[in-house]
Amino acid sequence: MNLKKERSTQTALIATATVILLMIVSILISILPEGYLTADVTSNKMYTLSDYTKQVLGDNEEKVELCLVSTGSAPNESIRNLLSKYDKINKNISVRILYTDIDMDEIKEYTESPVSGSVIVRSGKRSVYLPYNSFFGYSRDAEAAAFYIYNVYYTEEYIDCSYTEFKELYGGSLGLYDGYCYENEITQAIRYCTGDSLKTVYLMSAGEGQGFGYGLTDMIRDGMTEIKAFPADAQSIPDDADAVMLTAYADISSRNREMLSDYAKNGGKILLMSSGTSEKPELSALCEEMGIRLTGDTVFEDNENYRFGEYSALVIPDVNDEESGEKLSQAGASVVMLGATSVKISEDLPDGVEVRPILVTSPEAYTKSDISNGFEFNEEQDKRGIHNLAVRAVNSAGGTLTVVSSAVYINDDYDIYSDNGNKIFTVSLLRQLTNGVEAEEIPPVKSADQTVYGNAAFKASFVIMTVVFISLTAYLFLRVKKQLFCGKKLNTSIG
Repeated sequence: MNLKKERSTQTALIATATVILLMIVSILISILPEGYLTADVTSNKMYTLSDYTKQVLGDNEEKVELCLVSTGSAPNESIRNLLSKYDKINKNISVRILYTDIDMDEIKEYTESPVSGSVIVRSGKRSVYLPYNSFFGYSRDAEAAAFYIYNVYYTEEYIDCSYTEFKELYGGSLGLYDGYCYENEITQAIRYCTGDSLKTVYLMSAGEGQGFGYGLTDMIRDGMTEIKAFPADAQSIPDDADAVMLTAYADISSRNREMLSDYAKNGGKILLMSSGTSEKPELSALCEEMGIRLTGDTVFEDNENYRFGEYSALVIPDVNDEESGEKLSQAGASVVMLGATSVKISEDLPDGVEVRPILVTSPEAYTKSDISNGFEFNEEQDKRGIHNLAVRAVNSAGGTLTVVSSAVYINDDYDIYSDNGNKIFTVSLLRQLTNGVEAEEIPPVKSADQTVYGNAAFKASFVIMTVVFISLTAYLFLRVKKQLFCGKKLNTSIG
């Protein structure tokens, strides 16, 4: 009997110790960082970091803080879960939640209108604010977008209907959700914030135009290039400028023309995007110094292979630039020019200047100096033939002036139907001017499976507890059964 009692006591002690151990393990699991407790079970591997991201994180020695903005009590779980993966891979990266009701003063350093789900990436060198809408890829109904933009831009009578009515009338949506870009945006921002020897491009503008949206700024930044506003009181182009990017909806001042002229003569690089048919004496003078003449005549295309659908003003030109053409081909995209004007190369070029076309139309294209009477070709007034929409001029000092005859084409709204081709083209031109680096883009994750794996601490604890409990029960059952059998056999032998 004493032997049976001793064995029963041992069994009870083992069971008690096991339960206590199980409780300790469960508590430890519950307090572990979230990144250690999650598993990506989505079919599209939405929360699995790419090898490129792991390389960027592996090379990083800078302290980086990823701040997720939350306008409510519950932060965006999808982004929070992904950020925890970054935190796990690199010890120099930390994740923090900024709540608008508590941390608004801090958030205002980056934006006055925070949106929940936005992310602030910051290091000791620089910072980036990633708005929530930058995390989504879009595929647009190009036909509907082109119809809308074409009418708004080229007629005085704007379409008089609501967005919903427009979709019903023309059967398209101007923004179709196509996937997640979380990882690409966050990884490129970390790379930018921790990088050394960035290129610097100064942005100069003339007139009130559409400007360019976040999309182009984002792509330029991904190429390790910092965009700075041109100082209003500057007397010369800043010494740290690798290039100047000028968007001109109106003429520039004589002072700016003189600064840009001196800059080019001393080997400076300029990317000019000019829109509108109005005369621009100062801008024209700058271009003529480099053998380029702005005509102000609007270009239309009659060749259906060189235009978007039936719209003659939406010109798809040939790209006579090796790097830009290759990038566009890889992306399956095209340049689509809206509101482009003809750019001519001077017959008598200045000494030491070489000019060559970059974007050209088909021989069926024509120009109109006056579009108030319609867009159709007028044999008596209009000029048919091959027209340049972009040219590049280089002088003997290495100074470069690249002229693109549209500024609106790079706007996010007007780049809809080029599949980002206009931005790819512009970034390529800028990279060639600055000798910048090329970013490896992480493709968007398609939204076929939007399952969020969430916080797995409780789930992990429950699964482990269940497995251990079943194992313990089985062990105790077999143990007790064995003891009872041995005890019965012992009593029989004694009797």
